[in-house]
Amino acid sequence: FPHGLGDCVHFAHVITAYREYGWAISVRRDRGRPGLWELLGVDLTDKYTITHPWLHSPSWSSESASILDSNKVAFNAGRAPLPSLAVGRRALWERVIAQKIRVEETIPAWAWLETSEFLEGVRGPMVAIHLNGHSSRSSKDISIKTALRLQSQLVEAGFFVILLDEDGITARLDSERVRSIRDRWSPMPIECLCALISQVGLNDGIDRGPMHISCATSARTNRVRSDPT
Repeated sequence: FPHGLGDCVHFAHVITAYREYGWAISVRRDRGRPGLWELLGVDLTDKYTITHPWLHSPSWSSESASILDSNKVAFNAGRAPLPSLAVGRRALWERVIAQKIRVEETIPAWAWLETSEFLEGVRGPMVAIHLNGHSSRSSKDISIKTALRLQSQLVEAGFFVILLDEDGITARLDSERVRSIRDRWSPMPIECLCALISQVGLNDGIDRGPMHISCATSARTNRVRSDPT
């Protein structure tokens, strides 16, 4: 399953739903993302016979399409190469979104320790924000002006801001109440990312991996769809 972090998180929910129908699905061990599948509770194998394409629906951008035909997860759940199930697409979709994966149960102790050290001295409620990525930037990224304004407003409101900016491309407000994960990690282990997100009050981000992995934690999650006004 050679796809993005968010896709991996969603696929794990599909696999967990299939488990409830009596199927055991394994994923090939991914050397590029060590620890990810283990955190998500997915069984691993060193062998595989097929690569899942995890395609966008042809109707993904249509405003009139139903959720089953526009949502990427709903479109792929129940389709080959996944096993065919004797249930309708709607029933399977409802089973998938009912899954509650919580990575807090599988995060190793060393990751909790590292993130605790990173957060040492933080006072007040924390908000993690992820506003820029490394692909499709023109359609997803938040502008420098808006990023700085958002950080300023959060700081003025008494929040401590954590920038989930592994790529080092998000504008950073000059404030002692703003920290970036790049102050500590480059790259950041997925275990630490999950542990950090699990400790914030809100994860506010664009359509990228950190926003999707947040759905497998107990953190409140807000998706920024476009540059806000």
